[in-house]
Amino acid sequence: MKQLFNPITATVWKGHGASGSICPAKQAVHCVPIIPYRLQCILGILISLIFLFTTAPLFAGYVPAPKNVRVIKHHPGFFVYLGGDITWALKLIADNPDFIGIKKVYYWKLLEPSKGVYDFSEIISDLAKVQAQGKRLWIQPKYVQYNDSTPLTPTYMWNDTKYGGNLPYCGNYKRKVARGGWLPIIWNSEVQARFEALFTALGNRFNNEPYIEGVTIDETSTGIPQLPGETEGYSKAAELEGFKVRALAAKAAFPDKSVIQQINYASFDREAFGAWCLSHGIGIGIPDFTIDNPDNSANRIVYPMMKNSRNVVPGGPDVQWLDYERGNTAAELLNASIDLVDPWYFFWEKREPYFTRDVIPAIREFHKNGGNLGHK
Repeated sequence: MKQLFNPITATVWKGHGASGSICPAKQAVHCVPIIPYRLQCILGILISLIFLFTTAPLFAGYVPAPKNVRVIKHHPGFFVYLGGDITWALKLIADNPDFIGIKKVYYWKLLEPSKGVYDFSEIISDLAKVQAQGKRLWIQPKYVQYNDSTPLTPTYMWNDTKYGGNLPYCGNYKRKVARGGWLPIIWNSEVQARFEALFTALGNRFNNEPYIEGVTIDETSTGIPQLPGETEGYSKAAELEGFKVRALAAKAAFPDKSVIQQINYASFDREAFGAWCLSHGIGIGIPDFTIDNPDNSANRIVYPMMKNSRNVVPGGPDVQWLDYERGNTAAELLNASIDLVDPWYFFWEKREPYFTRDVIPAIREFHKNGGNLGHK
């Protein structure tokens, strides 16, 4: 290795050259210029000034992207929300650029027909259909039953008392409000383990699918268990821990996707839970976006959390079946959402005539007027 000085350029060349050569002669190879320190300082200042003046306009009014997502893998916008066959809904939005895709609920008991044996054929089929149309699929595993039909937990739990609860539906407790229904005994460690297994299996199959956009974790509204067997091991703290176990399992399984925890009512501190979710890269959603009752505690607590966290982790609300009956138009709901939660995603349940008559035109007008969801 030689160090050779060029008196014309005042540069030292360090490298291997041909015998007796001064780099950078044509015959020299592997030569690296060593620039004097003072010249390095001057060049560094000049380069910094050029960068500052040429890029300053790019940062004017800049809103940082969420810290816990890779923006390139996320596609903010509007989704149709439904259960059952997606064919008709997909036809409705296939040629409509206002919609990113479809969010669909999938019953846990159909996803896991026997313990540790998973059937994702319905998701795979739906994914192929939306992908063929250039749309995206959002997955929501469903395990809360909102009517008096049988529970949505896997049937292998129902006769096994280690999952808590009572026969004939072990692993569940009775929902005592509204139309009744069943909820999984989330404070039971055996039930928690099955949630972890479910999300792990889903993530192993779908996290790397580019047309899977995200995953929703069902709402926090539950109820207090009352019957013997259901109450074993229950406390507000134990229920909260169960929610955390499930949310962490979902996020760990889908590190490259948007994961949203729906928060509405709860027996525990919703603000603290929301802050915990955000600290783990989990966004916040709400199952019923409404504006007719601003004093509603879910709206009063959850909406500010959603808006204040929009630059941390993406989130988004739902407008579900009964929300269409509360007296506000789709346009009013959409416009209010920008002010109240400023979402990355917005999920509209396909209920007619509201969806075709009101939702589609409202979103078209929103985009026509320069509106946009997501990173701004």
